Amino acid sequence: YELSIPESAQGDLPFRGLLSLDGQSQSVGGDQRLTLRSDMPAPGAGTESAERRLPDSAVAGGSLEVAIAVSPPSTISVYALEERVPQGATVTSVEGGGQWDQAAGTIKWGPYFDNQSRVLAYVLQLPSSLSGNVSFDGRLSLDGTSEAIGGVRELVVVTKGGNLGGDSAAQRRLPMSVGVGGDLDVSIEVKPPTAISVYAVEERIPDGAMALEIGAGGQFDAASGSIKWGPFFDTQERTLSYRLKHGQSAGGLLSFSGALSLDGESQSIGGMTSVSVRSAGEVPSPPVPPAGGDCLEGGGLLTFLNTGGLVRDVDGSLVGAGVFGQVYAGSDPNNLVPVCEPVEAFGNGAFIGGEMAVPGVAGGETVLVQLRAWKGAERFESATVRGASMIESLALKVPGALFPAPLLPTSAFSLQEVSDPPVLLPLRFADGVLTIEWSGVGRLQGASDPAGPYTDHPDQTNPQTVDVSANPFRFFRVVEP
Repeated sequence: YELSIPESAQGDLPFRGLLSLDGQSQSVGGDQRLTLRSDMPAPGAGTESAERRLPDSAVAGGSLEVAIAVSPPSTISVYALEERVPQGATVTSVEGGGQWDQAAGTIKWGPYFDNQSRVLAYVLQLPSSLSGNVSFDGRLSLDGTSEAIGGVRELVVVTKGGNLGGDSAAQRRLPMSVGVGGDLDVSIEVKPPTAISVYAVEERIPDGAMALEIGAGGQFDAASGSIKWGPFFDTQERTLSYRLKHGQSAGGLLSFSGALSLDGESQSIGGMTSVSVRSAGEVPSPPVPPAGGDCLEGGGLLTFLNTGGLVRDVDGSLVGAGVFGQVYAGSDPNNLVPVCEPVEAFGNGAFIGGEMAVPGVAGGETVLVQLRAWKGAERFESATVRGASMIESLALKVPGALFPAPLLPTSAFSLQEVSDPPVLLPLRFADGVLTIEWSGVGRLQGASDPAGPYTDHPDQTNPQTVDVSANPFRFFRVVEP
């Protein structure tokens, strides 16, 4: 039923009820009290330019997918979002390039310097102690003007065995996102109670999609857009799977629904209910590790995410587990210092360390940054297999600002085996062209004055030729990576 609450109501609203079984009365369980808050907008209130989508309920200790559909006005030039998740929950994956700040309990997307519509999604791990109504809160900034995110603001979290149907015996598993024109694999894990004698499953796929490679004897009905499995006259656990070929040609959201029948009693399939469709050229985001508490204090912020250039191993493959990376920063290119702690490569040449502060450098100031990577040692300086990006400049974010911290602007590079210190070999000059060559593994730097300052040369080829008439550098040296 629906309850109309007067605007003047305050404090806690108690609920009481009885269930009669053959004349024997017992109290209705579940939530007994609702806390009224005057500082929250009504469900669905907020901007129409950003709409949050949530299921009706979730299970404590389980995972939950949240999607925010953003359709900014055509007149704006830049927008960003910040989403605050329920206290105690942890974000395990984010789509759309968002950054998870565990200390603040927020996810930040953008800034996006366009007015393109997007579906921003994330997966939330709920604590097992959470129960009852939980709230979500977020803001959308349009050209600097902030508005509350609209759509659904609350859902009900039940404990396992709770009476709201959230703990379904069938759980759907989906990827976080899929590209335009791509296929995706869907699985439904069914663990029926031992007391039942027969069960069946029906899955409704997104409109316009086609189900292929259906496992466990499932049958696809194209007219109704549904897949049916069973009936199974046993209590055996099964994983029901299929491949979905969706017909969506632009970014958006694919929604799924389904039901599990246990001895004729129906319950909704639990788990994930939607997949975001990435626009052309958009890449999926990997799981987001939390940033350390001390790494967010003492200076302006940057985001350790090397989207500007991937890192390769000695054999040319993209680095993964066992390779570590660390941001080095400072004002002197010859004396950069490590920031925070090393981060292990996530895979496919990427490092993801989240937001971190550069000690001693205030937000808004510009700092020199470099990504260094290595393996086989605890620190870069002691590793015999290592490499480094070119040194770049970056303006740090002011802590507390809405927009996410800028990404690390690193170039691509490869790890190399380091043995002897690099040595610049005698320079050769002929017909206005200088040939530069060095032994060992090093980084070529140049300057217009012998006293410096020296900066990384844009070309790190060894050996290389330089047209001195067009090159601003007149003096060269080679330093360790």
